[in-house]
Amino acid sequence: MLQYILGRAASGKSFEIIKRIKKATDSGKRPVLIVPEQFSFESARAVLETVGDEAAQWVSVLSFTRLCDEIERISGGMAGRIMTDADRSIISGRAVRRACDRLRIFKRYSRSVGFNSAMLDMINEFKLNAVTPEDVMNVSNAVGTGAFADKLHDIAVVYASFEELIAERFLDPSSRLDIACERLESCRCFFERPVF
Repeated sequence: MLQYILGRAASGKSFEIIKRIKKATDSGKRPVLIVPEQFSFESARAVLETVGDEAAQWVSVLSFTRLCDEIERISGGMAGRIMTDADRSIISGRAVRRACDRLRIFKRYSRSVGFNSAMLDMINEFKLNAVTPEDVMNVSNAVGTGAFADKLHDIAVVYASFEELIAERFLDPSSRLDIACERLESCRCFFERPVF
């Protein structure tokens, strides 16, 4: 069951979560606390101070990176070469050139380093917000005709080309959460564990 704990800053939301974690450990459960990367140390310390040394060993405090690591470890990991920033830049340029013949507006910019960089920034932003090439193309189709629709079309075509090139050879670190979500249900790593 999903429950929200709402309140303004310093109203006791974090304290309430730690209190619930303590209650879970007291009843013999193994809770999981998922936190942003920058709060993992402080959260682990708060859990330790509240539940004590003995019970803290049964609490998993996971940042999103560690959450992905844990799911990968349990479900068999990810096979392939992890893509670096340099790889992303090179693949972005290749994606633009590969898609060049299908571009309506941006064809003349296909050899521009600045354009490739802008496309890569846009693709990174889309991935961060779970927007797929199909989503962009659907918006282009919904807009209909005109320069804006054609620009969206070109962006979707380059983005799809980028994704195809990645799939041939690399693992994209920005897709780790998506992959973890796909594997989460089958790996059952949090089965019957309270997650906060």
